[in-house]
Amino acid sequence: MKKIIILAAMFYLLVAVNLVIAEGSRKRDVNGRIYFMVGGQTSRIDELNNRLSNSSYSTSEDRVPSYGCGFKWLLDRNIIDGGITFRAADEQTKQDYRLEYTSQAMFLSYGRNLISSDLTSLYPLIGVGLGRQSLSIHNGGSVSFDSILVDPGRGVELSRRNVLLKVAIGLDRFFILEEQKRTHFGLMCGFRIAYTFPIHVGDWKVEDIVVSGGPDASIEGLSAYLLVGLGGIPKIK
Repeated sequence: MKKIIILAAMFYLLVAVNLVIAEGSRKRDVNGRIYFMVGGQTSRIDELNNRLSNSSYSTSEDRVPSYGCGFKWLLDRNIIDGGITFRAADEQTKQDYRLEYTSQAMFLSYGRNLISSDLTSLYPLIGVGLGRQSLSIHNGGSVSFDSILVDPGRGVELSRRNVLLKVAIGLDRFFILEEQKRTHFGLMCGFRIAYTFPIHVGDWKVEDIVVSGGPDASIEGLSAYLLVGLGGIPKIK
């Protein structure tokens, strides 16, 4: 069932992108922006925290700051959006060991502008993406080159891949800073809220070696971001 959902989502995006490209070949009112985003997100890491607590580590926060960057391409009311987000690293210590949990995700989304305006954009998005969770444990004490040669097993990084589905709604406003003959350049400010669903979660691994008995944790949850970017729009008639 999960494979069917993944294939259906990818097919949906491919069709949507092809329709936008085909329409773009006939029209000229295309505009694009690049943006930086900062906000926060939640994650489903309760079982991971239980395992950390049982081993006398401090637990990771399930609500943390996050940040990222992306692009937004508009053609009439069609929107192609892509970006990458990073979860702020959670770091704890236990005696001489340092533990860090973090995650990243990349998405490609399609949406439609619900407002017929050159400067304001209210839009839903649906997208698919790939994510990676990372849990690293390293010796935080001072080490020498020779001591690493004698004992190379001083740390480990466990990782897990996620295939993700995201639904979002956003509101952007474009502020014109410079007018040229055919294009207006300016600043974009906006807000976006989203929910991310894992449609497939891989095994915990150390490099390419599968680790058995790992906790059930994934990049699932609510996120909210403020967006600030630069871009251009066709000259307003």
